[in-house]
Amino acid sequence: MLRQLRLARQRYADTFEQYDVILSPVLAHTTPEIGYLGADLPFDTQLERLLRYTTFTPANNASGGPGISLPLGQTDDGLPIGVQLSAANGEDALLLALAFELEDAQPFRRLTS
Repeated sequence: MLRQLRLARQRYADTFEQYDVILSPVLAHTTPEIGYLGADLPFDTQLERLLRYTTFTPANNASGGPGISLPLGQTDDGLPIGVQLSAANGEDALLLALAFELEDAQPFRRLTS
């Protein structure tokens, strides 16, 4: 297990020898129905659904690499669609600077009561 985590960290670092930032969706599909990841489901079903849903975030989680999720889109129903930016280890400031620029260009939708 530790070997796999070290390998994930190295692969992540190798990727950023070629790229400054990677843009991806946050999730593989829009917000699922309530109960999609319900505690009453069999473990194998939950795991399969979770892995299918969170396709893009595990690379950052396993490698420790910085990532930021921004609410830059929305469904026809008004649900948020997130965009994820990832960068090399130690490049957190780059991601924050990009996030501020994107928010300035397209202000994030605010929740109101």
